[in-house]
Amino acid sequence: MADLLDTPVTALNGVAGKRAALLHRLGIVTWFDLVTWFPRDFEDWTTETTIDQLADGQEISFVATLSGRVQTHRKGRLTIVRAVFRDETAAISAVWFNQPWIADKLTPGDPFRLYGKIKRRDGQFSILSPAFERVEPDSKGKIRPLYPLTEGLSQGVLRGLILPLLPQVMNSFPESLPFWVRRKHHLCAVDFAISRIHQPSSLEEAEICRHRLVFEELFLLQSGLFLLRRARQDSQIGIPVRLDDEQLARVLAVEQALP
Repeated sequence: MADLLDTPVTALNGVAGKRAALLHRLGIVTWFDLVTWFPRDFEDWTTETTIDQLADGQEISFVATLSGRVQTHRKGRLTIVRAVFRDETAAISAVWFNQPWIADKLTPGDPFRLYGKIKRRDGQFSILSPAFERVEPDSKGKIRPLYPLTEGLSQGVLRGLILPLLPQVMNSFPESLPFWVRRKHHLCAVDFAISRIHQPSSLEEAEICRHRLVFEELFLLQSGLFLLRRARQDSQIGIPVRLDDEQLARVLAVEQALP
């Protein structure tokens, strides 16, 4: 199974040339690197609200229908795309800069889910460079992971590489924390944490996964430092270095350092 995680990312469809170089720039060389490239934050696209309830400065998602034609014009070197969306309560204008391709993805009369920062002035609503998706029948918003990026690589590309790969590698990660440690500290299993942090059903689930992964990282760091100190103390007489339950419990004091 370890060999599977060592598979180069170039074995994936669509990863070659420039895209492979961009991933390598981030340090993503293998499948292991890719599925352990954890989100830095999350966007909540699950909210259900109407335009008239949007607040100034709020970062939120909402559903509205594209009203009328999308307008595209140039101002110097700047390409500006403008569109108006409506629901049963109000209208909101959306603006994108230097993204002319946006106009080709917006069809008047179609419903869209938009996400971004709201500006509200004198009863008028606007949103700058929102992310969006067409609303399909019976579809619901999701929690979207936000990954650390490099120029030329988008959130959509990373999600499109990570999510299809997860089912193939989920039995490849050994559980590094003893069961009693996980039970005592209410930690989920490693497979669950790695899988669901990329596709959480809620912000609460994302936090459960994040807590497990942060705990493990600090736990292993503390364990390594403990073993290093013991090894230095015992090196002259060659005593094997092991952790008994009492010593392991001391290492677990790392929980106090968790954010």
